[in-house]
Amino acid sequence: EIEETIAIVLGFIALYSSQAFRGEATLATSVVPSPVAVVEFDKGSLADLALRVLSIPNPQKVQGDGRPGEAALMDFICDWLRARGISHESDPSWGVHAVLSAADPGLGKPGVLLGAHLDSDVLDVDACSSLRLDREANALRHEGRVGQDCKLGVVMALAVLESLRLGKTVAGLKPTGWTVHVLF
Repeated sequence: EIEETIAIVLGFIALYSSQAFRGEATLATSVVPSPVAVVEFDKGSLADLALRVLSIPNPQKVQGDGRPGEAALMDFICDWLRARGISHESDPSWGVHAVLSAADPGLGKPGVLLGAHLDSDVLDVDACSSLRLDREANALRHEGRVGQDCKLGVVMALAVLESLRLGKTVAGLKPTGWTVHVLF
């Protein structure tokens, strides 16, 4: 499940930034339980984010305006990051680089790198308009290929950034000194 993957990444970041990982704690405090199923996600907002991202066409070819096929997805990511005050830079020739740090970014060096590619190998552009959220089943429904191969990675990376930005805890650990870079 996407929630479990996000929880594992957040758990790694929490462990990585913890006192135990930095060697500032005793052996007795360095044992960390599995983060899976400990983090609670607002499934409505996660599903809404997935619906928004998956509905953006991202073909692997240059468009009529000369921009790469992934440009609309890049625009969405940059708007999303900007709305949350997350530092980023982008260029159509290579993608988006986002950086989010704890209050004291010096504690989080060298940092964690996440990556999600923007092009879809399995995409029927017309299928993107068929996406809908089945709230009863908590499932996304669609007809055809909507490019899940890469866009779910984008959703997970954005969800990790949002969870860190909001200070969510994982397995009783709150990430303290961390820096996360995401390349899209």
